[in-house]
Amino acid sequence: MNSESSYNDNETIAFIKKYYKVFLLILVCVIGFWLICACLILLPSKWCFISIPEDISSRGQFGDSFNIVTSFISVFTLTFLIIGLIYQHIQLSTYKKDSEQQQKFTNKQSFENTLFQMLSFHNDVVNSTKITISKQTISSEGNSTTDENMYGRDCFKYFYSCLKQYYESYSSFDTFSIPIELEHIKDAFGDLYSAYGQHIGHYFRRLFGIFRYLDDCKFLETDEKYDYARIVKAQMSNFEIKLLFYNALTPRGSDFVKYINDYKLLKGIITEQLLTPEHWDLAKGFCGSFWEERVNGEK
Repeated sequence: MNSESSYNDNETIAFIKKYYKVFLLILVCVIGFWLICACLILLPSKWCFISIPEDISSRGQFGDSFNIVTSFISVFTLTFLIIGLIYQHIQLSTYKKDSEQQQKFTNKQSFENTLFQMLSFHNDVVNSTKITISKQTISSEGNSTTDENMYGRDCFKYFYSCLKQYYESYSSFDTFSIPIELEHIKDAFGDLYSAYGQHIGHYFRRLFGIFRYLDDCKFLETDEKYDYARIVKAQMSNFEIKLLFYNALTPRGSDFVKYINDYKLLKGIITEQLLTPEHWDLAKGFCGSFWEERVNGEK
């Protein structure tokens, strides 16, 4: 639509420029005609190619008829002035639009720089994440403990496996019901925060800040925001998206629900890889029409 509007503006300017020159030519011709008539009246008849009456009364009649020429001059002058004002107005409008587009481009460039800096910092912190896991080994020689280090996004795979263990410890003896499941997820996520909150908490706060900055941008269209959100989501692993899903089901992640829904951050999630496939039904409360699609990455 913007390109079509720009095309129409260019056509209008070209039209005005074209007829601006035409009226300028007409005005020059009228003024030239007026000067020729004045010369014919004022110069002696012997210097002219046409006969001019010698008596004053006849010259007066000829001068009266010359008022018609003056009227034409006034009309053409007024027309020329109007065309000039219109042309000036269009030039000012075009300049204003160009200035607005330039300002939007500058704002967008500044926004992108900030967004990608935030995303780069977020990825740097994620990639530098380090956890140490102590493993016990039982052998004939006795029990021994070894430490294993995990780095980067492998840590989030481990976080999700821990969440699964915590969840199973709460849900093993209960039948499935939404209120009970939400309580189990809340407790399991609480245990995960207790163990790795320094990593999990900072991760979601940074991610929330990125989407809040994107969502608060006033000069971006909805489609543009969605495109940027897709760029951010593309940096996330499957385990990060699943942790985001379960975080949103707890009071800690309730503020994230708006961005999950607006930018379809759960699109592509594989329900069979959740703690239990039935948990997808828990998203009905905050995913709205997106939940009804039951996308599984197909739409």
